[in-house]
Amino acid sequence: MSDDLSRRLTAAVREVPGVVDVFAARTPLAVVVDAVTTDAPGPPGLIDVARAPGSVTLTAHVATDILTPAPAVLAAVAAELGRLASLVHPNRDEVVIVVSARVIEAR
Repeated sequence: MSDDLSRRLTAAVREVPGVVDVFAARTPLAVVVDAVTTDAPGPPGLIDVARAPGSVTLTAHVATDILTPAPAVLAAVAAELGRLASLVHPNRDEVVIVVSARVIEAR
């Protein structure tokens, strides 16, 4: 379920205005190990979904459009993740959302 949820969250975050890319929230090594050791269909989700008793943590790393202030984009991503988390976790677990931006320099 976490892989499917991660893929759905990744797709939703890509649709948030101002988001130009979504990066893996986990280290590249963790992504490769998961890809090799699991039989999940399709590409891995890039939003990390970590569950603990009574809570779920969603972590996203995004690149933002230069025309939209990054804090506004990060707030929109967090709001979208929060909205979706409330739909998929009706048992009202505590939801922790971590969103960060990466700077990409054009050369």
